[in-house]
Order: sequence, then structure tokens, then C-alpha cells
Amino acid sequence: MGTFAKQSSQSFAKHSFTKHSFESLYQQPLPRGYFHRLAPLRYRTPDFARGLLPETIAHLRRRTGRRRLKIIDLACGYGINSALLKFGVDFATFARRYPAAAQPAQHPGSGPVIGEGPVVGEGPVVGEDSTHQAVARDTAFLRTRPTDTGLTVVGLDVSRPATEYALATGLLDAAVNTDLEHADPTPADRAALAGADLVLATGAFSYLGTATLNRVLALQSTPPVVLGWPLYGQPTESLARCLAAHRLTVSRPDPGPRHQRHFADAREREAYHYSLRRSRLPFIGSAAETSLCVTSLLAHPAFS
Repeated sequence: MGTFAKQSSQSFAKHSFTKHSFESLYQQPLPRGYFHRLAPLRYRTPDFARGLLPETIAHLRRRTGRRRLKIIDLACGYGINSALLKFGVDFATFARRYPAAAQPAQHPGSGPVIGEGPVVGEGPVVGEDSTHQAVARDTAFLRTRPTDTGLTVVGLDVSRPATEYALATGLLDAAVNTDLEHADPTPADRAALAGADLVLATGAFSYLGTATLNRVLALQSTPPVVLGWPLYGQPTESLARCLAAHRLTVSRPDPGPRHQRHFADAREREAYHYSLRRSRLPFIGSAAETSLCVTSLLAHPAFS
């Protein structure tokens, strides 16, 4: 999850619940604050891709007959989705490179979370280095990992500091910082975003609106696959209409609620539960009782 169009009037997230904003975390040159704040909340958004994403990529390679695929990561932030996609590094592994993220924390309704220490054999753990040193260490760490060289990942996010980090470390191959909720893509943006095989939105549907998705999909000569995880309880009718307008057929491979992260505070928990009650959605006894939750959404071209 990155920063993108938080206040869009046409947002898919336009409903009674508004998530706690972590927008300021993405304005730093390093993801240190991002990990320090979100790791204690057991943030797992990038890891949702573990199940469906390899299957989707394999399907695309079979369908296209190409190993090389282009992926657009909406609201990409620091490119942590790309760490999993290209290098097999999950959120928790990356967070342990920034050890202050491992402090115990108490979450409303969830009990204490025990921090994790550094991982032995995964390179030096980043401390209070300079930006240059930290970027160099993260780059060196990623170069020790097996890499899927057939994937090109283009990140879309309005936070230039976050995408500059992702580009410098090799997590992203290109980045677009234009706010597509309120502006058309530039010629350079069009070149970067065109020709996508997959549009990925692990957390973006909580923030993006139809304007951004329409502009991205309109640049494609062939409809791409769209894979994302809307918030459990979030109305998705406008999202489905947008996808259908671009010749995409929507399915819900895993409709049950899955943990995204623990609540930021009691106010967020109460507001989320209130929105679920208004929507008459069950949450007692499920992951949604103690966490913000998401459900999967997969949209394929009608002819695939």
C-alpha cells in the first residue's frame, strides 16, 4: 500500500468507514518508518500475493507464450510487492532489516505481538545509516536473492521519495508519480504504463478511484489481468463496472475475510465494526473481529 488519491470523490472506498491514514510514512527516503509502524501491526498486504500471484503469472505465461511479463503495481509505495514478485522476499523478512520494527506492541482486541529478531545469513541489518548506505545495503541484499528476470514491474504512486527508493534498489523498473485521479498521464507515463499483462492492487482499492483505473486500463491495447484485494465490507459495484467496461470478467477466488493488519487504534476498530454491522456482514469469530480484513478479486479478459 502506498499513497494515492486519498480523498477521491469517486473512490471505490467511498463508504462509511475510512481507514487510518499512514500517508506520512511514504514521504521519507527510506522505508524505515513504514516498517517501524506497520510491522508491529502484523501488516500482511504484500504477502496476499503468495497464493494467487504465482498461479496468475504462470497462467499469463502460458496464455501469451512469453516468459517476459509487465506488471503495473498500483499505489506501490516503496515497492515491497516487487520484493516478493521479483526476489521472493516477503514483508516480514524485509522488515527485519530495520530492527526497530520488531518492538512488541499491544493491539486493540488482539493481545501483544512478540517482535522478531534479525534473520541470520540474510546480510547486514540496516540501522541508523545514511540514506545512501541503506539503499546500498538493501540493493546488495536483493542481489543475493534468486531473481525472476522475466518480470518488469512499473510502480504507480504519487510519493516520489518512496518510488525513488524502489528504483534505486532495483525493486521497480520504472515509476509513474502523476496523480491519475486528477490528471491525464504524460507521454512518458503512457509509455511506462502501456503494454501491461497484469495490474496489481494489493491495497490500492482502499484509496484509488475509477479515474485512475480507467486511465491505466485505457492505455492497454489488450485487456490485462487485474488482481487485487478490496477491504472486506467495501462496496465494489463501481469497481466491477469499471472492469467490465474494459472487457474484464470479475471473479472472487477467496471471498472470505483475510487479515490485512491489526487495527491502528480503538477508534479504527470501532468504526470498522460499525461499518460491517451497517452492511450486515458477520465478523464475530472471524479475522475481522481483531483485524482489518480484505477479500480477493481477480478480473480476466473475457477471451482468456
